[in-house]
Amino acid sequence: MGDKSVGLLDGEAEVGKPFSLERHILGIVTQLTMDPHHYGVLINKGLKDIGETLGLERAFIRIIDDHFIIKDQLFLWNRIKADCRPIPQYTIEALKEEVYKFRDGSAFGVILPMRLQNLTIGYMGFESDGCKSTLEQDHITVLQMFCKIITHILDQNNKYKILSRNEEKYRKLFYNGADMIFVNHIMDNGLPGHVIEVNDVACEKLGYTRDEMRLMNAFQLGIPVDTENIKATTQAMLNGETVCCEMFFFSKSGVRIPVEINALFLELDYEKVVLTIARDISERKNIERKLIENNEQLKKTLNTLEQAQKQMIQQEKLAGIGQLAAGIAHEINNPLGFVSSNTETSKKYSQLISETMQAYKSFIERVRYIPSENLNAEIQKIYELEKKNDIAYIMNDHSELISDIEDGLKRISEIVQGVKAFSRQNQNENFEEYDLNKSIRNLLLITKNDIKYHAKLVESLGDIPKIQAIGSKIEQVLLNIILNASDAIKERNMKGLGLITITTDEENGFVRCLIEDNGIGMSKECIDKIFDPFYTTKPPGHGTGIGLSIAHEIIVNLHHGKILVDSTPMAGSKFIILLPIQQNEAKRVTDDE
Repeated sequence: MGDKSVGLLDGEAEVGKPFSLERHILGIVTQLTMDPHHYGVLINKGLKDIGETLGLERAFIRIIDDHFIIKDQLFLWNRIKADCRPIPQYTIEALKEEVYKFRDGSAFGVILPMRLQNLTIGYMGFESDGCKSTLEQDHITVLQMFCKIITHILDQNNKYKILSRNEEKYRKLFYNGADMIFVNHIMDNGLPGHVIEVNDVACEKLGYTRDEMRLMNAFQLGIPVDTENIKATTQAMLNGETVCCEMFFFSKSGVRIPVEINALFLELDYEKVVLTIARDISERKNIERKLIENNEQLKKTLNTLEQAQKQMIQQEKLAGIGQLAAGIAHEINNPLGFVSSNTETSKKYSQLISETMQAYKSFIERVRYIPSENLNAEIQKIYELEKKNDIAYIMNDHSELISDIEDGLKRISEIVQGVKAFSRQNQNENFEEYDLNKSIRNLLLITKNDIKYHAKLVESLGDIPKIQAIGSKIEQVLLNIILNASDAIKERNMKGLGLITITTDEENGFVRCLIEDNGIGMSKECIDKIFDPFYTTKPPGHGTGIGLSIAHEIIVNLHHGKILVDSTPMAGSKFIILLPIQQNEAKRVTDDE
């Protein structure tokens, strides 16, 4: 430290220093001005010179602003070769003052805040371990000036570093970015002119050197896809808008490259230029083309699937109708058989009655010519003929025959009418007023023969309103479930007849149809998959597996209703169908959900 010191308020100032404090500070400032790149070394050297000049042990600068990017966050000089003490708590308060003198035990010193405008970026401190000495006010004033100069220098260096970093960042972005970047001169007509600068990516993709491209203008590089809107695009750029469009660039070898352009006007070194960022979208265009091709293929596949679905639905419908047809034929054959038999018997009866009546007629015509002694004999012949032909029995039996024939014809007529009604419904594919109970009765009529030998049908049809529905679709669902119930009872192989119960009622804007059987039933695993396409519990060859999936589609998606299943193995199944009375309201609720 030397044998001489200056500036100690509580003691006499020593003389003989070769340089004054002001000359040290002036020298430091001069050096920092001439060599700003080495400010860290110079500041530390300056702190040492000032500290030795004032006879102090420590001098330091601490930057506390996180926004400063200077690398040396702590500048210090320490006479005893130890780290500078951490900032004392009182220093926090000191930063609120212009100058803060402190004494801490045997140590004393001064804290000078470093401020930029109203922002404190750090502080400068000078310390000594002398127990009685303090710095003179003149020295503090000079140190304040030094603090301001150093603050300004650090601020300028910080700004320089920020600028350098940004410049380096933008340079890297420009030259090493993934996209092609061009800076073009603007011609007098407002259109982009020759290339001023271009990045490496553009040179690489287009196959030109940077010097070659600097001899080209924007329209030698490529052409817009939408040539009709060139003027509008240019005017938008002139208005300060960033324009986006597609172009085709042409490489030196003649390869056409589709690009997406983002361009805007800028002022660079007092010259207006257009900055263009061009992204190669060749891969995107290939993907778009493949997507279009795939979409077309998907449309064809979807159309094929729709046709196959329609065919399968029709096959499922025909399978049910085929099963019905066999039952209907058998059902009609029964009454038709005894109608035919009774008709033959009736014909024989008619012949015998005709023969007897002819005898009566002949007797009446001859009675006036028959001698009285022969009259009884003639009458007796007729009585014998009547007895022979058993006319009394015939007359009694013939009436029953006619009644049976009428019953048989009525039964056939009912079946035919039911088939006609079913057929008419299946021809209708539009929503209209639909009587669910009537359809159930018709279905039971034409399915009776298929069911009656192994199940008893019980109907409990409530007083329900007509609904809006496609009758053919609903009857397809009902027919499928009823025939499935019949098959489930057959599969259970129980003694005696099974039971199928059909119930209808009204419930909260819906009509409810419950079809219940005591057949073989289903497990929970089966219930979870029962509406899946091609899933069936029937043996191979006895079911397509699409009947219930079609039923779900018809009830839920087409009619905005619900279809629910409850089943227990070896106890039977319940199918609950809920159909909305009004379709418009049901569709609104479904859309809201």
